Amino acid sequence: MREPRKKISEVDLAAKVIAWLEADSWDVYQEVDGIDIVAVRGSLLWIVECKLILNFHVLEQAMYRRAQAHCIWVATPPRRQSRQVVKKFCSYAGIGWIVVPDRRDPRVYSRPEFNRRAMTDRLRRLLRPEQKTYAAAGSPTGRAWTPYKETCNLLLCLVKTDPGITLRKAMSKIKHHYRNESSARRTMADRLETGIVPGIKFERKGREIFLYPI
Repeated sequence: MREPRKKISEVDLAAKVIAWLEADSWDVYQEVDGIDIVAVRGSLLWIVECKLILNFHVLEQAMYRRAQAHCIWVATPPRRQSRQVVKKFCSYAGIGWIVVPDRRDPRVYSRPEFNRRAMTDRLRRLLRPEQKTYAAAGSPTGRAWTPYKETCNLLLCLVKTDPGITLRKAMSKIKHHYRNESSARRTMADRLETGIVPGIKFERKGREIFLYPI
């Protein structure tokens, strides 16, 4: 007896899309600013939203992102009903549709409109190498690489190379996401006190805070 097919998850669907893009020489970033997939190849930037159901809410979400990328795609499992209607709407809205079968490679069902005037600079500034692997696209946990996590990572790397460095000196040496060094020291001191800066312990001596790796 043939085993019933397992329903594909959003993470599995996104993984197939990522493999498909990487095979075509795209650099793929996951969970960026609430976007499932950002793909970059040379001067081109694409956005791909991976969903199990293609409805008007998903299409509206894709349309909202149109100004940020040269092409906007939605990737879904095959849709049995109203395929032609959805395809026509995608074409009308300038959105591409990638169909991801359970046991075959993704295929393009509708091509997107190319936006030559896309304002990609903001999104490009948010891209980090860690976003390629840190959080799986489509994950329901909301896990994502954030500016705060990047600051913590840079701080930990510095503390490992210079144990006992003061917080004041450390925040002046790393590229953090805070508005200024005063705000950075104050906020990071509070987070160190509550123990939510991973890999770092501290010691107070007078008004100075000294940092050590755990």
